[in-house]
Amino acid sequence: MKRSLVIGLILLGALLSLAVLSCGGSDSGESGILIEVRAENYKFVPSEISVPAGQEVTLKLKNVTKQAHDLEVQALRVQVSGNAHDAGGHEGAAPGTLALHTARKKTASITFTADQKGTFDVWCTISGHKELGMIARLIVT
Repeated sequence: MKRSLVIGLILLGALLSLAVLSCGGSDSGESGILIEVRAENYKFVPSEISVPAGQEVTLKLKNVTKQAHDLEVQALRVQVSGNAHDAGGHEGAAPGTLALHTARKKTASITFTADQKGTFDVWCTISGHKELGMIARLIVT
């Protein structure tokens, strides 16, 4: 009986770990929340990202393709920690916009705080990428 209980607890722990990883690739650490999104061939993985309102979040955009990609959330205003352009933001984005640019095969990150709850559209602003399906959703809870 004890052996089956231990095996059950191990399996439950493994399933909970997988559930957390599949819900946006987030990782809570001592210095805030870290979320990694991969820019693949005209898609973001994961395609749904969830972040808590009022907490500092570091978003990493890992580009695994042979072309540049970016990520922008135009309707959501955020407070960016540090210089957004130096942190991987991209030119042309309005101040307070969550925006991140990556060259091919590179990773960029930005640290921000979102105070506005809701669901927001995310897309790659590079010409034609949104139309090819490079979109996602950001949920601020």
